[in-house]
Amino acid sequence: MNYNEFIVQYSLGTLSFGRLKKLAYSTDDERILKILSENNDWMVRYNVTLNPKSPKKIIYNLCNDNDWWVSSTAFRMKRIYISVPYAPLLVRETGRST
Repeated sequence: MNYNEFIVQYSLGTLSFGRLKKLAYSTDDERILKILSENNDWMVRYNVTLNPKSPKKIIYNLCNDNDWWVSSTAFRMKRIYISVPYAPLLVRETGRST
């Protein structure tokens, strides 16, 4: 489904819930992913976080989602790294790695 077809069907409300979830997980069109990342249903937004083709910007925005499941999944995605600058110091002090 291309972007124009999606816009028409999404505006008319003719896309089923299952189709929205499938699109959220499988599409590579950033414009469609952006729209689906703002969908009212948490399961659609959750599938956007699971899509390996979702841009980091969209995943980052979903980290602030009101739904815990969506935001925690966005944080857990391996595409977002949190730097821990003092981890080597901790290893030196304790003599063991965690």
